Amino acid sequence: MPLYIYYFYPRHSIVDIAGRERRIVSQTKICNQYSPVETKYYSKITFPWNRSIPRRTQFNSLISLAYGLKKNRNIKCISFHDVDFKEYNDKTFFMSMGSFFRNNRCLRELQMYDCSLDLECWHLLGRCIERSLIKTIIIDGTVMSMRSLTSISSAFHGSLDKLSLTNCGIDDRHINTIIKCWKIDNSVPTTIDLSNNPDIDDCACDYLSCVMVAVSNLSLENTPIGNNGVYSLLSYTRAPNNGVGSALRLNGGSALRTLNLDGTDINDVACETIQTLLQHEFYSVKKLSLNRNGPEGRQ
Repeated sequence: MPLYIYYFYPRHSIVDIAGRERRIVSQTKICNQYSPVETKYYSKITFPWNRSIPRRTQFNSLISLAYGLKKNRNIKCISFHDVDFKEYNDKTFFMSMGSFFRNNRCLRELQMYDCSLDLECWHLLGRCIERSLIKTIIIDGTVMSMRSLTSISSAFHGSLDKLSLTNCGIDDRHINTIIKCWKIDNSVPTTIDLSNNPDIDDCACDYLSCVMVAVSNLSLENTPIGNNGVYSLLSYTRAPNNGVGSALRLNGGSALRTLNLDGTDINDVACETIQTLLQHEFYSVKKLSLNRNGPEGRQ
């Protein structure tokens, strides 16, 4: 039996579905009809923000999108690009999207690029994620204050497969809060990307070291952790039986596979620690990146 989905968009809103179709909507109502066999191609929906269009018009289209997706069960990834949520006082969108996140058992990935959210938006987004089966969260270029992180921290649960918080303005306090949540969950994402956050330093590595036993892929590119940070991050290899992180469930891997330390202000001193990493039987590192470092690296 054919599946009917009705989307009600304001004039000129843009919708990009799975990179397969991009069109300017010229009607106030669209009806897309496709068979269940074809729905597998419509696995990703992206809402790009166009600042040349009035905010109210675009937010109305966001709300329409939320209503249109309520009964959809086939979307695997939802992505927002350059959406300024905080300019819109009505939280109808996130409230409406709650049922979509809860009922769509196929949804596995959330992406947010260069977006702006106020505290209430973060809180509502966190509630949406908590009710879902999302396994990958990618947030890039979206500033996240400590209060914002507190509002959404429960959504960054340890059962995620991947958590990427890049260029988000986070620092050591954010990392400490996230690690505490993972300890409570007794599990850790196997892939963590904290690149391009210049306020993360060696203190954050102290917190991360407690869960490194369960991490397979880690990127700290362009974070000034220095030599001390590398030592703190990997020093538990010298005492693998000291109990640190031993209670954590291993999510798909017991050893570090990839480590990206590009642009982390390290020098030859950190290489001694890395040499131990490469020689230790506990590890089987497949890819190690140390670009944009030099003799002037910080301790």
